[in-house]
Amino acid sequence: MQRFSYDADGKVVGVNYNGTYYYYLRNAQGDVVKLIDKTGSAVVEYTYDTWGKLLSTTGSLAATFGAEQPFRYRGYVYDEETGFYYLQSRYYNPEVGRFISADVYLSTGQGVIGHNAYAYCGNNPVTRVDDEGEFWNIVIGAIVGAIVGAVVSAVTQAASGQDINWAAVGVAAACGALSGAVNAACPCMGVAATGLVQGSIGALEYAGTELAYGRTPTLEKTLMAGVTTGMFAAGGKFVAQSVGLTACFIAGTQVITTNGMVSIENISEGDYVYATDPETGESGFKRVVQTFERETDELVEITCDGETITTTPTHPFYVPQKGWTEAIKLRAGDILVTSNGEYVVVEKVQHEILEAPITVYNFEVEDYHTYYVAASADSDLFVLVHNRCGTSYELSDNQLRNFGHKGKNSGYRVTHGSHENAMDFVLTQTNGLIEYSPGKYVGYNSRGVEFRIYPRSGYTYTSIRINGVSGLKGIKFIWD
Repeated sequence: MQRFSYDADGKVVGVNYNGTYYYYLRNAQGDVVKLIDKTGSAVVEYTYDTWGKLLSTTGSLAATFGAEQPFRYRGYVYDEETGFYYLQSRYYNPEVGRFISADVYLSTGQGVIGHNAYAYCGNNPVTRVDDEGEFWNIVIGAIVGAIVGAVVSAVTQAASGQDINWAAVGVAAACGALSGAVNAACPCMGVAATGLVQGSIGALEYAGTELAYGRTPTLEKTLMAGVTTGMFAAGGKFVAQSVGLTACFIAGTQVITTNGMVSIENISEGDYVYATDPETGESGFKRVVQTFERETDELVEITCDGETITTTPTHPFYVPQKGWTEAIKLRAGDILVTSNGEYVVVEKVQHEILEAPITVYNFEVEDYHTYYVAASADSDLFVLVHNRCGTSYELSDNQLRNFGHKGKNSGYRVTHGSHENAMDFVLTQTNGLIEYSPGKYVGYNSRGVEFRIYPRSGYTYTSIRINGVSGLKGIKFIWD
């Protein structure tokens, strides 16, 4: 069994392997090169080529711990069986220096090579990193000296498709949104808030996260004025898979119902659970629409007030300062909302990989799409979570027609003028769906639709993943 510990940036720093704690050592490019014990002695060492191919694994625990722990080149998750790295949205093959599947974005806006849907890091693996398989970023270790005090003006008008005069913002330049700075190399991204960053890396991480998740007010308005993009599969059908569809809890997790506390595995369709709309503050008992079961070998343990809730990595918890936040992205010091309307502080977050899969559970809640969970029947500490769950699915031609008619650029075209008309159309067609976060809708048995900005030019677009959810891939709204 392995349990991982992370720093405030979400970077893995240590692992408890079979009861013994080990620590990760990285080079300046972020590659995991050694695992050491508490005495500082290396028990595993890795070497890689420029593109990340694993050249050797040595040390006293190389054949066991060295093969089983997953973090390797650039800190990516490595698959021993295939030799591929998992970059959250797709797999990367270091043998050929390419992704094995196409990018969901038509272009990253990062130069000519950004139009190559399979290219890794713009063909520059030395000074770049791509944690999510979508936009490459400059390696932090190579540019920290340039970060502090650097200034970047607010980004392009193209992101909105209007003549908006964006406020100039003081930010430290150059890296990726989730790596500690604004991705100036991708001109379609930016922060519309003056003075949000004052040169400190910590502030940059906050700014980058707000940017990537569309949480600045102006960016939200821009996002809501926008449309989705994607790639069509043959025959007008497409397959969509959302990261969030794996969100569930272990058996024994307690839920508040009209019949008292009930273990999540015993929740049934038609039960009523206590739920809250965090936007309005309204609470009440809401009906369970359907239940879900799946298997997982990956869990996250969240400890608050000495009690530990165990869930899958992508299950969203409500953090007032951040909004819905996946379990794996929670940090010590984050604040969660309890069933009595008070707050509780996250004390510790641990990531665990199991030796064998276990069954986990979730359900869909009518109206508010939230509920409260506690660690055990002995607990009276219930925290607010979202009900996100489901499976992969395929939409038919008839379902696609619900979103418009096929038009130019192989998209589903919104006619009658402006982006406001497009947004009106989107709101009409998503009536009855739940807006999980700005622009991200879930419904149709937890199927998702994510709306993205698509400028009039048709060449560059901003696509923002909200709370790590890629959303529905394959439908594109445009306006005349």
